[in-house]
Order: sequence, then C-alpha cells, then structure tokens
Amino acid sequence: MRILSLARQIQAEYDPAQPLPSHVERVFRSDPRWVQSLGPHHLTDEQITPEEAMATIPPDVWWSTLAMVVRMPPGLGPFSSCRDYGDARPSGLHLVFERTLADLGDLILRTRYLIAPDFRSDRQIAAVIRRCLDRYTEQDVDAATHHQQDE
Repeated sequence: MRILSLARQIQAEYDPAQPLPSHVERVFRSDPRWVQSLGPHHLTDEQITPEEAMATIPPDVWWSTLAMVVRMPPGLGPFSSCRDYGDARPSGLHLVFERTLADLGDLILRTRYLIAPDFRSDRQIAAVIRRCLDRYTEQDVDAATHHQQDE
C-alpha cells in the first residue's frame, strides 16, 4: 500500500526528463513521514532508527531501490515497466522482468561494498580527508582575513 502511495505522489509531479530515483528523493524530502514509512530501517529486525538506517544505506541507493519497486506494478504511471497486466508479447512473457533484472544488476554492482564492507578504513580515510579540508578551509579564511587587514 505504501508503494502505491509513493507512486501516486511521484505521478503528481512526474517529469520524464528526470530519472525516477530523483522523483523518489523529491517525495521523501517533501515530507519526513516517508522515511518513517518506507525507510531502509525496514530491511532489518534490529531496532534502529530511520536516520541510522539512512546513514548506513546511501540515500541514492535507497532511492534507486524504491524506484525499482515502484516500476514493478503495471499501470501505476508513465514510469511503470508495463502499461497493464496484458502488456507482454505472447512468446516473451518473461521479458516483462527485463527492466527489474537490469535494475537489480545495477543495484548489486553499486552495493557490493555494503555486503562485505571495510567501513573502518573507509571512515578513517573520510575522517582524514575531512580534517585536511577543514584545515585548508581555516587557512584560506585566515589568509583572506589577514590580507584584508593588510589593505
């Protein structure tokens, strides 16, 4: 039911020039209740908050996952993989799953590191980069302030 509601929200302002995951993101950002009802915290039985789950699963991956699911039901909108339940060639009924299989393949490639992560080193590297960027930003601000005082 929630997926159908999401599809209706997307369809209300659907622009075929924009990728479907960006429409999912727009809907989620328009109302924080979407994260509660369709956030990645539903992937586990562990008691984690939607915010913790969104910090673990990259948002663009989550938007793409929901976009894949929204495309599956026939006839929900112009983004649906099939126009209706009869939208399949008689000799190729299995072809209705091609889009879903392609989406799954893309998601698998994008999420391999989530299955066997090395979060510790990734976070350490990210922390070092942030510290360096912060230091350079502070130096730039100090230099600009010093330059203005000299003038």
